[in-house]
Amino acid sequence: MNKSVIIALSIFAVLLLWLGSGLFTKDEEEKGAALEQQPAKKEESALFGVRVRKQSAQPVVREVIIHGKTDAARRVELRAETVGRIVTVGAERGTIVKKGDLIAEIEIRDRDKQLAQAKAVLEQRQLEYEASSDLAEKGYQAETKLAESYASLEDARLRVETISIDIEKTSILAPFDGVLGERYIENGDYLQVGDPVGLLLELDPLIIKGRVTEREIDDLKLGMVGKAELASGDIVSGRLRYISPYSEEESRTFSIEIEVNNPGSRIPAGLTGLMFVPVETTQAHYLSPALLSLNDQGVLGIKIVDKEDTVLFIPAQLVKAETDGVWLSGLPDVARIITVGQGFAREGDKVHANLESSEELPVDAEDRHQVGQLEE
Repeated sequence: MNKSVIIALSIFAVLLLWLGSGLFTKDEEEKGAALEQQPAKKEESALFGVRVRKQSAQPVVREVIIHGKTDAARRVELRAETVGRIVTVGAERGTIVKKGDLIAEIEIRDRDKQLAQAKAVLEQRQLEYEASSDLAEKGYQAETKLAESYASLEDARLRVETISIDIEKTSILAPFDGVLGERYIENGDYLQVGDPVGLLLELDPLIIKGRVTEREIDDLKLGMVGKAELASGDIVSGRLRYISPYSEEESRTFSIEIEVNNPGSRIPAGLTGLMFVPVETTQAHYLSPALLSLNDQGVLGIKIVDKEDTVLFIPAQLVKAETDGVWLSGLPDVARIITVGQGFAREGDKVHANLESSEELPVDAEDRHQVGQLEE
């Protein structure tokens, strides 16, 4: 290739580079202008619409909810205190008995004759002691003889008392009002001392037992009124009669007991249920659980809109849960709560807030906050 051709190609290449640099500069200027306009467009597109409901907090009773089980206030296993054969069965198992009612009777055998003999000996020893006492006063009998006569008298008295008590033990009686839950004996059974006879339960009052956590124990005080909804459908109320002073080693929970009236021992022991003990009244909002959300730190809360239509995330505390909603505290007394679009609204975003309702709660919400309040 000759020198003139090379020079011509070099000049052509320089011209192409110069023309190309102008195009690139123009493209960069256009791109810069476009980027300057993007924030405005982005800000405008971020103002999407959300639906909000304006509502006020309502007073609601915060409760400690405890899983519990009914139990007898007292349970005693009746046992034989003397030997002998059962001759009478006084109560069937499952029947209500009063204090002093006959549960079973053991044959007396010759105990009555032994008692008669012991009483006769006692009378004789009494006469002997009186005679010895008269002689001792006159100086005709030594004090040792008088002491011996007195010892014989006391032995006779003890013999009478022992046989009388043994005869009383042949009648096995109910020590308190209750229900005979089990009866282990029948007519003709021979019992030794300590053999079981039956199980007596005191079901009026009835006890409902449960366990509470370390966080809940400080909220409870003796005498507090609580109620229980049992698996049988019964709803009963009573007072907190016992709070354990120590926790169970494994579960770190504390035992509690509520005592309720149970006329006629109608409600049996062993039913499960939920106990509700009101501990305080607080301001709370009733909302659907679907409105709850978590922030980046995993805190549970609700998204609301402030006066400037800015989205705020407000941490909330669960006061109580119901079938179709929850009561939450920690929110402003009056709040515009996002009900539609909260999943797309981020904290700090500006939004178009479309009002759904004003100062309105869900149907029956005003009644719901009364759940857990009991008459003193």
